[in-house]
Amino acid sequence: MRALSFILFITVAVSFVSAQEQFLADTSDFGEDSHWEKILETAIQLNPSEAKAPYYLGNLLYEMQPERAILLWERSSDLDNTFALLHRNLGLAYYKTYNDIPRAITSYEKAISLNNKDQRWFFELDLIYAAARTDPEKRLKLLSDNHQVIANNNVVDALSREVLLLVQLGKYDEALEICNSRSFPQWEGVDKIYGSYLNAHLLRGYHHLKAARYEEALKDGLAALNYPENMMIAEEYRGGRACEVYYFVGAVHEKMGNHKSAIEAWTKAVNLRQREQLSEIYFYRALCLKNLGNTEEAENIFNGLINLGKDRLEREGIDFFAKFGERNTPDDRKADAHYLIGLGYLGKGMQKEAKQEFAEAVRLNTNHLWAMWYLNQLG
Repeated sequence: MRALSFILFITVAVSFVSAQEQFLADTSDFGEDSHWEKILETAIQLNPSEAKAPYYLGNLLYEMQPERAILLWERSSDLDNTFALLHRNLGLAYYKTYNDIPRAITSYEKAISLNNKDQRWFFELDLIYAAARTDPEKRLKLLSDNHQVIANNNVVDALSREVLLLVQLGKYDEALEICNSRSFPQWEGVDKIYGSYLNAHLLRGYHHLKAARYEEALKDGLAALNYPENMMIAEEYRGGRACEVYYFVGAVHEKMGNHKSAIEAWTKAVNLRQREQLSEIYFYRALCLKNLGNTEEAENIFNGLINLGKDRLEREGIDFFAKFGERNTPDDRKADAHYLIGLGYLGKGMQKEAKQEFAEAVRLNTNHLWAMWYLNQLG
């Protein structure tokens, strides 16, 4: 009876950790971690068939001893595999500690099968799906089937993934319907929603442009220049992607025979403040410069993009400072480098070389939206 009373005491003492329903619970209020570690180890010894004590001990140890924490969580799962948060924690740990993507996916899918009410879990799982190059249609179905869960939340991380996938699969109208359907508070995920909003308008605009639906294309271009109030997005001091949009607007005007308006749009693009560091945005600046007759500066940018991409391939490193799940894999970073090289070649009119680089980018990262788009344009 004394042993049972002691276990009851331990369960009560740590029960508020479970109530918080969070991974890596803050143990600062417990006192010394070593003190609670000994208590939980004793609880496990006294009642080895009880599942929660190894779970709590895993929470306590994960930050400093992730491998041991995983073993404890696995033990807890063997004793009781109906605890959703445990499976989510295991999925996260498998991914972060061992980069074991298959086991991470299995654990997350198990967690969601037990509890599909936490939008964050959908967000985390989709990031791992992306790293695994899982079929985008499968990923979108999971999010769409749980749309009400991920949409009825102030945090829009998971919703941002649904919109991203709609754009990736060419469902621009559906993506924009979500973007325009609600207000987006200033939480994580809003900037990603805005990026997908821009991509949806630009890609739909290019689709209209190719089909000679110039008025519709122009509407999309002008919409992409707006900063929607419902997203609470402000114009970026250093231009953001406005240069890319102005290039497109100018291209539409040119097709419509409005050469003066095209020149005005391209001039606005060139005059925008931009970050000094070379990036893909400079590709559009260079296209505008080229259209305005400044071929020398444009050529320097195209060559710079090629050299930048090659340099990144040579000094491939680890993204130490990335957040969970949002870190780029080595293949992701290589794909981005090949994409930059492809843009440089494309700007120089070297379409064969550009196509090869875009194809390599897509091979490395099937989710690379714009590399796929340019590859398709080059046939």
